This record gives sequence, structure tokens and C-alpha cells, in this order.
Amino acid sequence: MSDRRRLDEATVSAWLDADDPALEPLRGLPGWEEPSSIAMMFRVPAGSLDVLVDGTQSMIWDRAPLIVLVEEAGGRYSDLKGGRNFESQGGFFTNGHV
Repeated sequence: MSDRRRLDEATVSAWLDADDPALEPLRGLPGWEEPSSIAMMFRVPAGSLDVLVDGTQSMIWDRAPLIVLVEEAGGRYSDLKGGRNFESQGGFFTNGHV
């Protein structure tokens, strides 16, 4: 995991619908990266991506492996409301600081 603590210094990416209003402020961040392949999700536990927002309609079995990898590496997962509901769709994967 990286040790960046501020969003304006973080590398950030998001899987969101193109018309999602949350996308515009994220794209304005200096460390914004357009999401690429599914391999991108492994960049959070590897430390080369600080925040990954999953706004897709993914199911728990799609996210469960990444939750384990991120949290075992010292990062944090939260649902889109900031809680720990693993059954909700989507979520935030962070380095644990941002």
C-alpha cells in the first residue's frame, strides 16, 4: 500500500457510468487515471493506485477477492455509503489513508 494521505496527491480511478455526477470531480483530480482492464484492481494492494471506486452493479463474489487482498495489504474497503455492508453493490477500495 502507498502511504499517501491526501486525495489531491492520490492516484484515483473509478468504474462509474459515464453520466454519473460523481465522475466529474474525480476526473479533475491531479492523480486521476481512466480505468482500464480488470487487472487495474490489483494496483491498490500493490501500492500503485490509492483509490478505486467501484460504482458498478458488481456482486459480492466479484468484489470478495479484492476486499481480502486490499485489507490484508493494509488498505480498506467500504461500501458506497461508507459502511461495511459486503452485500451492497460497489464500494471504495483505498490505501487506508485517503
